[in-house]
Amino acid sequence: NYDSIHIIYAQGDSMDSGWNQPDDIKDGDLLMIDTSQTTGNFQIFVILVNNQELRVKKLMKNGDCLYVTSNNPKYKQEVYCPETSDVEIKVIGKVVWKGSRERFFNHQYS
Repeated sequence: NYDSIHIIYAQGDSMDSGWNQPDDIKDGDLLMIDTSQTTGNFQIFVILVNNQELRVKKLMKNGDCLYVTSNNPKYKQEVYCPETSDVEIKVIGKVVWKGSRERFFNHQYS
């Protein structure tokens, strides 16, 4: 469904492990988001935090709690449970593709 597909740019280093892993996302990468996909453990999603901040994170749900993880080890895992947190998190969509912005715009055609 093309209406549920969106392209955004990634900002920041929280999803870059520094080890060039397959699910690493680097600052400036293009991300294709499918807003029809909003569930799945250990997958990367775009989330909206407190109706203010878009973030790209790996999510895992365990019971009522949501675990929000970065690939970069300098960022600690965040845990949001309804009974202990007043943070509102809305899952916008799943990251279904990523591409390097530099490779995309600097590709030389012969």
